[in-house]
Amino acid sequence: MDTETRDKMYKRWLTLCHRLCEMSEKPRRDFPDMWWKELDQRYSEPQRFDHNWNHICDSLNDFYKVRHLFLAPMAAELSIWFHDFIYDIPAWPDKSNEERSMESAIAICNDLQITSWMFITALKRYIMATDHNSERLERLNIDERLLCSIDLARLGQPPHVYIAKYAWPIRQEHKEVPLEVYREKRAEFLAGFLKRPYIYPAQTFRDRLEEQARANIANEIELLHSGQFPTE
Repeated sequence: MDTETRDKMYKRWLTLCHRLCEMSEKPRRDFPDMWWKELDQRYSEPQRFDHNWNHICDSLNDFYKVRHLFLAPMAAELSIWFHDFIYDIPAWPDKSNEERSMESAIAICNDLQITSWMFITALKRYIMATDHNSERLERLNIDERLLCSIDLARLGQPPHVYIAKYAWPIRQEHKEVPLEVYREKRAEFLAGFLKRPYIYPAQTFRDRLEEQARANIANEIELLHSGQFPTE
């Protein structure tokens, strides 16, 4: 993350923290910088090639474009900052990365003594929705549909961007997996998206990105099956 982008992200974080402190029963002056350091450490981890600051920055940019559509925008914004806070490969056997990320977000509420049951419940649901479990698609509320769509927005980028800034970084995050195994499992994972009635739960993203996302996924599957991608 370049200096200009880092400064922009830090200012966004301070703005959100100011609103969170307004909900707090015991505001803390050290709260913004303390958690900024935690966020920066996590999203700057060397093994992250996709689930890093670039993804969070892009997700926030998409969020601000549709913020007016959210019922609980502050909880939604905080969930974007934290939904990939923990990203271990493989994930812990007893808890998913989403579960552990959600617990870290709840720690912020505990630090500030935010006791709003509605806010905390929404925050939990929003982060857990980003595991993109197909069985829960029809039960997602408006905010969860928007958040899932934001998280998947990079699937609908132009083909060369999809490969260079999504498909290849994902391989780098799983580079310990043998190439042939990766190709098989990745193709299987991607095929699951094509079997869904839609990739983007939110209509506003579906209208704009669905067709390109399906084309990108189909193309990557073809490249995986042919052995043309990835190469090492």
